[in-house]
Amino acid sequence: MNQKIGINLSSPNASLNIKELTCCQGNDFTTLLKFQSTNTSVNSTYYLDLRMEQTSNLSFWQQTNSGSKSKVLSLYPGHVQVFNRLVVGDFGDYGAGLAPDNSQGYYLSLGLKQMGVLGAWQGSGVTMFTTNSGEFQLMTNSSGIVNGASNMLNQVRFMVHHTGVSVNTTNLPTGYALAVDGDAIFNKVVIKTTNTWPDYVFAKNYNLRSLTEVKAFITQNGHLPDVPSSKQVEEHGVNVAEMNVILLKKVEELTLYLMEFEERLAKMESKQ
Repeated sequence: MNQKIGINLSSPNASLNIKELTCCQGNDFTTLLKFQSTNTSVNSTYYLDLRMEQTSNLSFWQQTNSGSKSKVLSLYPGHVQVFNRLVVGDFGDYGAGLAPDNSQGYYLSLGLKQMGVLGAWQGSGVTMFTTNSGEFQLMTNSSGIVNGASNMLNQVRFMVHHTGVSVNTTNLPTGYALAVDGDAIFNKVVIKTTNTWPDYVFAKNYNLRSLTEVKAFITQNGHLPDVPSSKQVEEHGVNVAEMNVILLKKVEELTLYLMEFEERLAKMESKQ
């Protein structure tokens, strides 16, 4: 009794052995197996085809009625390829889709469910996006629905640009490697500066302005010499490293003024 069945071949070597015909090209390779389902309420027929396409790969194709056929899954000797998107459970999703910057990129969702509309998410979790320019955006949502690119953009908490990183904002100003919109807290911050440390103030040849000169400068400009004005700070912000150098310089100059005052006071007291 022959316990092996062959289709398109006379000597099968498995319980069921199906040979693909070599008649076709493109998306019209002969189907090894075809599954068919009909939904009479919407008058639609659905097809799922298994093909090998004259390779060692096994591909799954789908079709509705007489519409175009599309590949949805391929099994290769060393990997599996999913076309369009991969859904694991209700709240795990990977595929091509709309990024918060309104470009077509790729996403990986953990805890957020795509609602069947591009740019619409529901749940509690994070979704990671790559944009069509190759940047990375991370969107979070605590609960409810995020709908539309503009709302998605408001939910972006971290973004990797080609030139740096931004936190709680998608804006990275030119010339900066890090932008943070909001407060930040650190256990320790070390700032390396190329500015000359102002110990030169204590050199004997340092030209210390007289207090009369300092007063005249303040009267004319409204701020201390070497210190940026309020207008400059409003327009350009504060360079923390540079400002620390300036403040130390002012402290050292103030120390010199106090030392001079103490010498004059001592001379006055000695003459009494």
